[in-house]
Amino acid sequence: MVYESARVRCSFGTTSWVRLSRGYTEAGLLSQVIDAFGGDTKGGESVADLQAMLTGLVANKRFLLVVDDVWYGGVWEDVLQNPLGRGGKVLVTARRGSTAREMGASLVHRVKRLSADDGWLLLRTAACVADDESQLEGVGERLVEKCGGIPLAIKAVAGVLRTREASADVWGEVLASPAWSVKGLPDDAMKALYLCYDDLPHHLKQCFLYCPLSPPGYTVERQVLVQHWMAERLVQTRSGASVEEVAEGYYDELVGRNLLQTTQEDVRGCTMHEALHALAQLLLQGEGFTGDGQRLPDDGDTSFRPRRVSLPGRNMATIPESILNSERIRTLLLPRNPLATEGNIFTRLHHQLRVLDLSETGIELIPETLGNMVHLRLLNLSRTGIQAVPESIGNLWSLNFLLLRECKSLHALPKGMKHLRRLRDLDLAGTTIAAAAFRVGQLRSLTSLQCFAVASKEDRGGWPLAELKHLCQLRILHVHKLERSPGRSEAAEVALASKMSLRELALSCSDDTVSQPQTPTAVRKIEDVLEELNPPPCLESLKIAGYFGAKFPSWLSDISLPNLRHLHIIGCNLCQSLPPLGLMPELRSLSIVDSSALTSIDAEFMGKCHHPEVPFPKLENLRLQGLRKLETWMDIEAGALPSLQAMQLESCPELRRLPGGLRHVTSLVELRIVDMASLEAVEDIIALRELSVWNAPDLKKLSDMPSLEDLSISHCPVLQTVE
Repeated sequence: MVYESARVRCSFGTTSWVRLSRGYTEAGLLSQVIDAFGGDTKGGESVADLQAMLTGLVANKRFLLVVDDVWYGGVWEDVLQNPLGRGGKVLVTARRGSTAREMGASLVHRVKRLSADDGWLLLRTAACVADDESQLEGVGERLVEKCGGIPLAIKAVAGVLRTREASADVWGEVLASPAWSVKGLPDDAMKALYLCYDDLPHHLKQCFLYCPLSPPGYTVERQVLVQHWMAERLVQTRSGASVEEVAEGYYDELVGRNLLQTTQEDVRGCTMHEALHALAQLLLQGEGFTGDGQRLPDDGDTSFRPRRVSLPGRNMATIPESILNSERIRTLLLPRNPLATEGNIFTRLHHQLRVLDLSETGIELIPETLGNMVHLRLLNLSRTGIQAVPESIGNLWSLNFLLLRECKSLHALPKGMKHLRRLRDLDLAGTTIAAAAFRVGQLRSLTSLQCFAVASKEDRGGWPLAELKHLCQLRILHVHKLERSPGRSEAAEVALASKMSLRELALSCSDDTVSQPQTPTAVRKIEDVLEELNPPPCLESLKIAGYFGAKFPSWLSDISLPNLRHLHIIGCNLCQSLPPLGLMPELRSLSIVDSSALTSIDAEFMGKCHHPEVPFPKLENLRLQGLRKLETWMDIEAGALPSLQAMQLESCPELRRLPGGLRHVTSLVELRIVDMASLEAVEDIIALRELSVWNAPDLKKLSDMPSLEDLSISHCPVLQTVE
């Protein structure tokens, strides 16, 4: 996509994409744009307030804003023109040419439907069919015709075909499906999408119909969607697999069928296209309500009987009476609304609720009446101003998910939490707990724990590290303030290597340990602690941050993590060399950030000193940033890094040259270079298609990149040669 290209990203200081729903409000749109640009809408109650916020946010900046799926041309003149002013570009997509004229667009590009040949190519590619399958061409072209040449419909039908045998007879059965003739659908594209829905097994249909609770085009994290499915009991149990694994399989299948879309930049999140969103809303027949609170019917309207209601970011100060008085609602999502700061809404909300999301609202007080909501399975109070959790939370015997992320005013957890024996996810990331009146090891059902702060005799803000030994079902574990651990013996008690469900692990020390000098005793202690926290071989993602040991643990230096896919090493400022990470057979992404003692990248790092096999056989993304003393990078041998696609180098001021041999890395198509003060040349990368360079004051030469298609250069004052 043009929006995601390096040239666009370098040409604009900030880029954002918002999708406009048909029933938008001016305040809702402005809040959406402010959020997209990374601003904060708190305190913005009126349209004028929000416009002023947006004006301040983009002042003196070059920005690109994409407003997707605009239906009303007045949105520019009435809402966005004044705050956005000059200095940026606004790109609008619309279904009608009249919308572009109403907005006074300076350039209009009309997107045509796909031709028969292009449609067949898309269908064949999306269905993973070989080019030589000529017997499928005839039926494939008829399927493309059924889809009306609409790419979304073609890709969705391809998702159905991908689950079947690639034969003309089987594809013919799809072509002859009665789902194409269902009544009440507006066009061929919608009928194609209904065919894809109809092909789903029952359990996936239920999960698909849950997705429209988020606005069309809105990005939802995979983990959030999975949690909600589980809380609504939409996930079937399966022998030999956890509920989370089954739910993640559902998610992957919906993505594989092109019913949910992910982006290359955000593989952990997904969106639902507006056409699919409209289909799901049609099929729900009033079971779910998503949109603007102003469109809610009056209290007493007996036709309003949804089971699920979602009103995200609609500037509501109070919850409408039609919701408070409904006994049928089971899921209520109100994130990013100001709401009242009083906690009396918990008294009014019906006790039959299963899912309640009040994240990023103005809630500050939670009364003891919270304990009456005994059927609640998911409670999200993240990024609120709450100062305490009531003891009555222990009455929520069904609670599976308690999300208290970034609650800056919350510093204590009550004793009653020990009764949450069904709790599967406790998220405290970004929340500083000074006192916890229960033992977290009592919550034996936990599968996700973020963030576990280690307590010491001097500082009780958290739990002793040994508490983790009781949590055997953990799949996600983030441990913080490791420097507080008394030493090797307590770390050994955790028996991390025996937790065979663990997939994601983060190990970090306090932020202030990075800048403070450490005694030799403290350095040896943290080395011993990390050495004992040897992860199990099933681990897929690992982050080590703020570690102030002088050497990495030995388990990073052998092949004890055969399934590791993602590795992030951040702020390890005393380690002067890297372990042989090239030996990891499944590693896909590697980030090494702010490790200021590292001076060279050598054969040890590639693993060539230990093993004759290909270094980094599956590594796709490499990021090196903030390596202030890095001076040399050994040449890359032919055959190494055979899967590397993208590389980012940032703030390595002493590195003068890139490693020789990059011409052998024929998969490398994207290179981003930022703040490289001494780099003199970028050359001889034959497969590179996209190159962006920003602030390389010594860069003199760019050459020998015959495949280059997209080049962006900024702040390179002595650049002389581009060839």
